[in-house]
Amino acid sequence: GDGDKRQVRKQVKELKEKGQQVILLTNRPFTESLADKVYYLPINETSLHLIQTIDQVKDIVKLSNR
Repeated sequence: GDGDKRQVRKQVKELKEKGQQVILLTNRPFTESLADKVYYLPINETSLHLIQTIDQVKDIVKLSNR
């Protein structure tokens, strides 16, 4: 719901303030995101692996399992 989105925005904002690049993986349209990059992919191991390979991602934060 909307609580999720607020939570995501808050976390993205905090990371950006620390000077971190933020990549968002979502399976639903996520408008006005502060993330540097957004992938609209099914959320599964393959997607995560792909992103880690392309973007050299260090930290993965899971916010929702839906």
